[in-house]
Amino acid sequence: MDIREVEIKTGLERPNIRYYEKEGLLSPVRRANGYRDYSDEDVRTLLKIRLLRRLKISVEQIRQLQEDTVSLQFIVDSRMQAIAAEQEDLQAQENICRTIQTEHATYSALDAARYLQMMDRPAEPHKKPSRETYSDRTIRARDVVYDPPHPFRRYFAAFLDGHLYILICMFLIFVVFGVRYVDRPSPLFYLLGILFYLALYFLAESFLLSRTGFTFGKWMLGERIIHDTGRFLTFQEAYQRNWKRLLYGRGLDLPIVRIWRLIKSYRQYENGESLEWDDHNEIEFLPRGRIWAAAAILSVLLIGLGRFCAAEYAKYPPNRWPLTVQQYHENVAYYKNPQYGSDIENVVVIDVVPVHSGYTESYEVENDTLQAVTMNWDLHDPAVYVLPADGRYAILAYVLSQKASLWNGGYVSYARVNAFINGLKANIPALIRDGKGQTQNVFGRVTVTLTWELTDPTGHADQLLFLKEKTGSAVITLSMKYE
Repeated sequence: MDIREVEIKTGLERPNIRYYEKEGLLSPVRRANGYRDYSDEDVRTLLKIRLLRRLKISVEQIRQLQEDTVSLQFIVDSRMQAIAAEQEDLQAQENICRTIQTEHATYSALDAARYLQMMDRPAEPHKKPSRETYSDRTIRARDVVYDPPHPFRRYFAAFLDGHLYILICMFLIFVVFGVRYVDRPSPLFYLLGILFYLALYFLAESFLLSRTGFTFGKWMLGERIIHDTGRFLTFQEAYQRNWKRLLYGRGLDLPIVRIWRLIKSYRQYENGESLEWDDHNEIEFLPRGRIWAAAAILSVLLIGLGRFCAAEYAKYPPNRWPLTVQQYHENVAYYKNPQYGSDIENVVVIDVVPVHSGYTESYEVENDTLQAVTMNWDLHDPAVYVLPADGRYAILAYVLSQKASLWNGGYVSYARVNAFINGLKANIPALIRDGKGQTQNVFGRVTVTLTWELTDPTGHADQLLFLKEKTGSAVITLSMKYE
């Protein structure tokens, strides 16, 4: 029979059964697969052990009984003598407590010498001795072979592993494979990312557990997973364990189901019940001090920083400074790609297709390096824009190509540049005076300048960009220069 049946028949819990086996009081046979196979004789032995431990007979004395080096009568006689001594001592304690209570003694006036002398006297024969009982729970708390539960330690180890796998996925997808996104990736992108993460989780975790018993998080928190036979898990066993943990422990990562399963698993583990994915596993907790705890917290911070950097890297153009004109146009084409640039649109008041009566673009090149870009739009009604989409693509492609850092102009984030572009429509009313306006912004070492010259024969030049009906024209100039 398996250990679950033995637990039911004997009333003992798994840790106690394993403890008695470790102490050599029990020797179940092993099946071909390495699992224990308990016999009826093993059950009878465990019941005997349970009875004798209730009588406070030590494990060593039980071992002597099994080896037949001492008789049960001798052990019982010795135990009765110990019980008599315990009862006498308890009676003396009871008498002293009653006397102190009767005399209303205080701590400051306590006559300790007199009470100690009274305790050393023999117990009065007419007094009924007190009885001390020992429950199964007391014995179970003593006869165990594993550490107390560490639910938060185990959860934090899994948390650390999960975010490390996410970081590795982001590095492979964005840095190695060169996949990029801007603001709103498609649902297909998310789905492929989840599948990639699950593949890494199952393969990496199963491999590490089958070779070392650790993952990175488990090693940092001192949690080792082995088979209950003492060997490492096989790859298949570790793989099956991960599936069970994903299903029962994380609820397939479905939002509400995940929370429910985490709470249920926590209560199950705290109550000493075996978790579904821990069957036939031994969980060993190694000592970990404050230095290890600090290292684990530092690891979380570094992983978080790595994830942020990987996400930011994915939003930058493929070609970085110094740029040629050809590389600049490749960057522009990258942001025009609808697969990764679905958030890019014209910053307009009314949604119409731009009609350009005139457009020019010029470059300033030095030693084959693009130093400045100037774009000019001559727009007539009804397509008068704050900034056409081509200008937005150009700003992102040029500004984000620079290798800015803290010591050469400051870090330039995609979010900051994007916020500048999207804020033009809200900020431009304060910029237009007498049909003209200008705004300038510095990003790292690139200065971006936008100018507007508006003409409206009806006399509404200052409001031209915000009228529902366009009647005039606008000359918009975008200049970007690397200083």
